[in-house]
Amino acid sequence: MFPLPTAGPLFTISKWLFTGRTNLSLGFGVIAHMFILLEYYNFVFFAMILSMLNSKQLKELVLKSFEMEKNKDPKANKELLHPDFAVTEITEDYDGTVFRRLEGPKLMKYMEMAFETTGREYEFKNVIADEQSQTVVVEFVESYPDEKTGKTFRTPQVSICEVKDGKLYRTRHYLDPRLSYKYLDKSDIDRALT
Repeated sequence: MFPLPTAGPLFTISKWLFTGRTNLSLGFGVIAHMFILLEYYNFVFFAMILSMLNSKQLKELVLKSFEMEKNKDPKANKELLHPDFAVTEITEDYDGTVFRRLEGPKLMKYMEMAFETTGREYEFKNVIADEQSQTVVVEFVESYPDEKTGKTFRTPQVSICEVKDGKLYRTRHYLDPRLSYKYLDKSDIDRALT
């Protein structure tokens, strides 16, 4: 015979199962209930794991979003977004606003405007995915032509993209907005990022 616990829930279950003092059917009912709870938590755990993407899938999801923006396809891009998707700019705008957060209809309006840009290009320097946190870090240079001068704006930046339920959930952009309005030479950026 093995030693039985002397207190707590295991003591109660052990008492029900291994002593003649209580009704065994009650003890087996508790055990059946415990197995049902364990199965529920296993289901929740495995459902959570199944919705997690591997490193390659995470990178593909995020890069596809960039591609949809470049190709001016907001409808296809919207399919990649979680219903609670939000973007935070980790910057200070010229009006003094810091950490501007866009979500809901305001974000959708902003995205439609951004998707109208013609000639947008992305040069990806580093794309790193972490499966455990479902996060992708993208270091890139965004460039697009100035319609007035024909010169090219180039902005080096980093985006942190969090994924939830297989969709883009949160994105944080880190950049210096002052650089966004300069005609930086590609060779200067390349030298800075190597």
